[in-house]
Amino acid sequence: MSVDEHEITLVATDGYRIQPVPVESFIINPGERYDFEMEASKEVNNYWFRFKTLEIGVDHIAEAIIRYKGASNEEP
Repeated sequence: MSVDEHEITLVATDGYRIQPVPVESFIINPGERYDFEMEASKEVNNYWFRFKTLEIGVDHIAEAIIRYKGASNEEP
């Protein structure tokens, strides 16, 4: 899981608080849960929020757009 041009801070795993860890991306295994924080303080624009499987031979990708108020309606 990653967000283009944004740092993510992991704050909990499987419902338990952890020492905050700043990361560019992180891996989630089946059944795991992570809580994270992200500061939305970048340039007003659109940014990809990406999920990609690491499974060999499979290329599952899920994407969403984080759209800052005032940004265009175009894809990043």
